[in-house]
Amino acid sequence: MIHEIPNPCFPHRRSRPRGPSYGDYRGRLMSLTTTANQSDVESLATDKLADLLAARYASPAWAIFFEVSNATGYKANRHADAVAVGIWPSRGLSILGFEIKASRSDWKHELSNPRKADAIFKYCDHWFLVANPNVAELSEIPATWGFLEYRNRTLKETKTAPKLEPSPLTRDFLAAIIRRAQEDAPRWSELKKARAEGRAE
Repeated sequence: MIHEIPNPCFPHRRSRPRGPSYGDYRGRLMSLTTTANQSDVESLATDKLADLLAARYASPAWAIFFEVSNATGYKANRHADAVAVGIWPSRGLSILGFEIKASRSDWKHELSNPRKADAIFKYCDHWFLVANPNVAELSEIPATWGFLEYRNRTLKETKTAPKLEPSPLTRDFLAAIIRRAQEDAPRWSELKKARAEGRAE
């Protein structure tokens, strides 16, 4: 699971663990620069893998959300580490799902119950494992999954994700995506304050 990343700009937000939003990863690009000077076969923490994923599926072509549930309220019982939604019709408006695994033990735990991803997998056009080197063997990757592996300071598509036959989106899942987008977006009052401060300068 993705660990909570403190956001000093929004201290009022809920405290349950959640992954970085599209906006969160920008503030950590300096740490990625440091990482780039290290070994190409190093292992990254889960949040750094999420940073690279956010950079790969960035606006304006994509909207990416982390820790997306299959529903809201009492119906929410499964989460995807990330979901990316294509914005440009020319690219098919695809929905991509991701499981992020930083360690071999984390991946083996996932393999023990691979069907737990089905609650969100069924809505996706493609599904990927995102992992460090030596976390997963190609032979272990389910036939319906692709594999984005951290190599040479970026994510390489080691295994192509096949096109799936997604189920129609339900209102439950749509509500979960919208809630995540709302939680990740700056509040209107904060935007007004930032604009006012900018004009004052």
